[in-house]
Amino acid sequence: MAEADSSDVEDGGMATHVLQEFLLGDVEVCGRELGVGSYSSVLEMKYKGMRCAGKKIHRSLYDQGAAVGPEILERYEKECELLSHLRHPCIVQFLGLYLDDGEDVPILMMEYLSCALSDCIDMHGVLASEISYTILHDVALGLRYLHDHAPPIIHRDLTANNILLSSSMRAKISDLGMAKILNLAPAQMTHRMTVCPGTISYMPPEALIAEPLYDTKLDCFSYGVLMLHMFCGEWPIALEYLQPDTTHPGRYVPLTEIERRDKYLRSIGHTHPLMPLIRRCLRNLPAERPGVAEILNELSTMVSRYPPVFGNHVEMLERMHHDEAEIDQLRLEVDQLRKLLHEKEHEVENLRFTTAGEIETLREQIVCLENSRVLQEAQVLELQSESKRMQLSVREMERELAEARSRIEQLSEELEAATSSAQEQGQESLTRLRRLQNELTSSSKEREAVLKK
Repeated sequence: MAEADSSDVEDGGMATHVLQEFLLGDVEVCGRELGVGSYSSVLEMKYKGMRCAGKKIHRSLYDQGAAVGPEILERYEKECELLSHLRHPCIVQFLGLYLDDGEDVPILMMEYLSCALSDCIDMHGVLASEISYTILHDVALGLRYLHDHAPPIIHRDLTANNILLSSSMRAKISDLGMAKILNLAPAQMTHRMTVCPGTISYMPPEALIAEPLYDTKLDCFSYGVLMLHMFCGEWPIALEYLQPDTTHPGRYVPLTEIERRDKYLRSIGHTHPLMPLIRRCLRNLPAERPGVAEILNELSTMVSRYPPVFGNHVEMLERMHHDEAEIDQLRLEVDQLRKLLHEKEHEVENLRFTTAGEIETLREQIVCLENSRVLQEAQVLELQSESKRMQLSVREMERELAEARSRIEQLSEELEAATSSAQEQGQESLTRLRRLQNELTSSSKEREAVLKK
C-alpha cells in the first residue's frame, strides 16, 4: 500500500518508519468537513479520484505537551497496523495515511460512507423494521469478525455514532482505535486493564470500575444498548446506579442495568420480537449475556422475516445514484446558504460599526434628558411647595376677610341702631320744640292781650 517515498516526509516529522509504510500519494483534500468529534474531525478527500474520508486529530491535542505527541504517534501506528489487516464488508475499509505539506500530523484515510447511524436516527426516528434488522445484522457480522480475530478484538466503543451507513443503508463498524484504544488481549482475560474509555451510556458495569476485568461480552452489552437506541429512537441515557429506598427513608438500593434502562424497554414494548435478546444483552454478569454468534443467529432469523429494502443490485445502484444526486444538490444549497449567511454576517458587522456612533449619541441624549428630567422634578417640587405656601396665605386672608365682614355687619347693626335712636331722639326734640313753640306763641298772645289792655 506504500505509495509515497520516504523523502516526502521531513526528518523529525511525526511520521515514523512504520507510518511511512502506509503513506499515500495522489491525494486531494477537498476541505469539506464531514463531522467533528472530541478527538478528531473527518474531512472529505479524494484518493486517485475516488471519494473517501480522512480522520484528522485536533491539532490542539497534539500541542498539549511533549508527552502527547509520542502517544498519538503510537496510537496511529497501532491502528494502522491493525486496520491494514482487517478486510470485511461490515468494517470500514482503511486505505492508508496522508501527510499534507507543512503538517506533521497524518490524516487516516478510509472509505467514504453517507452518514452515521446516530445522525440517521436523529433525523428519522425509529427506522423501518427491514432497515433496522439489516443494520443490526451487518453490525453483528462485523462484530463477529472482530471477536473471531486472532487475537480477539474488543471494539470497546460500539455506539450509533461509530456505525456508518452507506447510501443503501448497509452498516459498517468504524473507529477502531485512535481516541478509543483497542484492547487486543484474548477473550478470557487474566489480568486487570484500564478503565474503558468508551461512551458511558453504552458501557457495562464491569468496564467502569477501578482496574476493570472484561472480555468480548463488553461489546455484546453495547450491542444491547444499540438495539435500545434504534428501537426507541432516542439516545438511551441510563439512570443512576443507586436509587432512594422507598421503604427505608435515607437508604439507597442498587439498580440492575435493566432497571436503569427500564424507561426505554417499556417504550419499545415487551412484545417486540427482539426484547428477550435485548434484556439478555443488558445482564449485569457477562457470563449471562449471549455471545456474538448467538446474537448473529437471532438477527439472521429477523432478516429472513424482513428482507432488505433493495431486492436486487441494479435497484440499489439506481437508488444510490439518486441519493448521491440529492446529496450533491443539498450540499450546493448548503454552500449557497453558507455564502448568504457569510454576506449577512458582514452586513450585520458593518451595521454594528455604523450604528455604534448613533447609539453613543443616543446614550448621551438619554443622559441629558435624564438630567433635565431630574431638574424639572426639582422645579416641580419647589413649585408645589410654593403653591402650598400660597394656599395657606389665601386661607389666612379668607379668614381675615370673613372676620372683617363679620365686623362690618356688626358695625352696620350698631349704626342702624344708633341711627334709629338718633331719629327717635330727634323726633322727641322736634315734638318738644313744637310744644315749646306753641307755648311761646300762646305766651306771646297772652302778653299781647295784656298789653292791649
